[in-house]
Amino acid sequence: MKFQFATGEPAFIKVFIAALDSNSAECRMTIPERYGEGYMLMQQLEPGLDLLLFNMRLTNDMLVKCLPPASGKKKVIIRYSLSGPPDRNPFNRFSATGDIVPSLHIIPGNISCENFYPSGYNIIILIIEIRITFLNKVLKRHKTIELIENILSGRQPFTFESLEDNDLRLIQQLFDKRSSGPLDKVFYLSKVYELIHTVFSGMFDRESEILSRVKTIDREKIDLVRQIILTNLSTPPRLKELANRVHLSEAKMRRLFKLVHGKSLYRYYEQERMKEAAKLIRTGEYTITEVGYRMGFSNLSHFSRLFAKHIGAKPKKYEHIMAKQHSSDGQSQSINWYGN
Repeated sequence: MKFQFATGEPAFIKVFIAALDSNSAECRMTIPERYGEGYMLMQQLEPGLDLLLFNMRLTNDMLVKCLPPASGKKKVIIRYSLSGPPDRNPFNRFSATGDIVPSLHIIPGNISCENFYPSGYNIIILIIEIRITFLNKVLKRHKTIELIENILSGRQPFTFESLEDNDLRLIQQLFDKRSSGPLDKVFYLSKVYELIHTVFSGMFDRESEILSRVKTIDREKIDLVRQIILTNLSTPPRLKELANRVHLSEAKMRRLFKLVHGKSLYRYYEQERMKEAAKLIRTGEYTITEVGYRMGFSNLSHFSRLFAKHIGAKPKKYEHIMAKQHSSDGQSQSINWYGN
């Protein structure tokens, strides 16, 4: 996976890029005081298994684009996000402020996405990147191939919107490590293997539950519900009408949707709606007011709050960041983690 710092690269980013380009097995960069605080770390643990840690708070906004590798090698990305306001403990499962809570996403390594991090926020992200050849070797279990193919194709999204205490304990141990020594790789590898075990155990359990509790015809109906939602993001879904259309009871439709997609139907709609709003803002063709109205909002204050909740910044600030990115596109650099 490639990462592109699209808002212009300060000096410390350029140094980090140069270090990564050297194909070193380890790369650690401390954030210079004038840019914020914290560090970025990359560790090549084994052939086909890499670890990346972001633990920082920046003085300026940052937009990071994740681009698919040019090599075309198949990979799975395990991404833990504990980012949020500086006034809360990121390793607590429950946020006192009601803002971003710890979450886990398992995605194919061949997709493009972007993440926006406002200045002053705790940016705490752990990424495990696994080549499929390595994963197949490690996961010698029935249904493994089908499960991995579902991830790579994007047919089966895996999102866990809360983390267990043991997950948070392992992640905190990785971020708390300060000293360096000859056994660093062993330490990182043991924690990462434990996280991989937890992740895929949960995925197998969830997939088994779906296979045992959701008939094929019902999965097709839930997929149709998802398609209907995505075709008209400006209108909130009317659950009763949706349920009637796919010949399910409303309660069963809600239950099956959460079981298959890992989140409630309305939360799924809300997230996709804000992603579409962000896409419209990035085009530069519409004002914030026009985007809000196009997405079906009559109350622009509500639109602004919802946008900030899912994207990380209010629409006007996001628009400003996008404009800065556009003006500096000629200077943006794509960096290739781990020599892909």
